[in-house]
Parts: sequence; C-alpha cells; structure tokens
Amino acid sequence: MSNTIVSKAAIHCVGPKRDGYGPFLQAIHAAGRRLALVKVRDDFGAIDEPLGLWPEMITIGAKTEWDDAGYDVDVAYQRIVQAAALNPRITHWEYFNERNGDWAQQADLYIALMPRLAQAGIGLGMFSAASGTPQYPEIDPVPYAEIARACRAAIIGGYDVILCLHEYQPGGLIQRLGRAVKTALVSARDKNRSRVGEPLTAVFRAALLGAQTAS
Repeated sequence: MSNTIVSKAAIHCVGPKRDGYGPFLQAIHAAGRRLALVKVRDDFGAIDEPLGLWPEMITIGAKTEWDDAGYDVDVAYQRIVQAAALNPRITHWEYFNERNGDWAQQADLYIALMPRLAQAGIGLGMFSAASGTPQYPEIDPVPYAEIARACRAAIIGGYDVILCLHEYQPGGLIQRLGRAVKTALVSARDKNRSRVGEPLTAVFRAALLGAQTAS
C-alpha cells in the first residue's frame, strides 16, 4: 500500500520514554499513511524509527537551553549550526519556544537567521506560538503583525522556514495565525510574484489552509 498520503497526525516527543511508539508507527504505515512530522526536544532518538519508514518526513529539533536565549544572531546561528552538525537528519531547528513578548525582536532574529541558515542548508522553525501566547488578535494585534512580517520575509526569500504552532483548542490560534500568514502572502505577491508560487513547507501549508477554510 502506498504511503504517499500525509496524515494530519504528528509527534512531539520530549525525553527518551517511548512505550508503544514502534507499534504506533507501524500501524500508521500499514494503513498507507505517514506522519506529517516529528518534533523532538533535547533527546533526538524519536526520529530514528519514523525516518526508517518515511525518509522524506519533516523533523524538527529543539533544545530547552535555547528557550531563554537572547537575540544575538551570531550566537543563535552558531548554536543551530553546531546542533545540526551533530544531528544531520533533523531538517529544521526551532529557536525559542512559546516566548510571550519581544515580538519585533523575535521577528528580527528569525529574519536575520534565514539567509545564513539557508546557505548552511538548515531549515528554521520559528515562534512556536501557542494558545494564549500570543493573545488573540482582537486583544493584541501586534504579535500577529510581527509573525506575518517574518513569514513574509521567508516567502519573498524562498527560505526553508516552518511556522511552528502549538494548538491546544480547536478553532483558535491556527485559524487566526493562518489569516495573518495569508495576509502576508498577499503582500509578498505584490513584491515578488515569482517567489510566492513556490511550494511552502507542510506546516506553512497547514496554517494557510486553516485561513482559507475559515475565510
């Protein structure tokens, strides 16, 4: 049975304990599906089994020690490059996790990292927003504008960037951020039509799909 159908299911694994993980993956594979992605934090072993089944799968790596890091682009770049050298099968690296505040500084850092990581062949995971982080746009629109600004830079530059989202309730953050990214796409199309038509990563597509179905 073909495994070309990408499931909406994904794995976010923290730590080494993975009871029943192998049979769970095998059941998905036997059904002719594959995981959308696997995200791992600190312990990166959870990518091994799924990559054995789906070598093309997106993998995201994160390190807890980066969550409270500053905004020095050189430091961030060196940390990511060093982690990528030790874990070459991770396709994208997440820097920061659910950071609530400093939205312009976050966007500036991600935008500065994009071309440098692209030259190194490393994908970037950015923001990792969550329900309540940021507040909904009707309460505080500023974070959404900054997230959209970073998305627009990724789209125009054609960089391999994933907008990471942690959704804890249906109909919430994903649809709202999806609308913000959709707005960024419209703006980017005016500035660089040739780039906007290029394929986006799976998580970008998911955010955009949420915007399109909700609008």
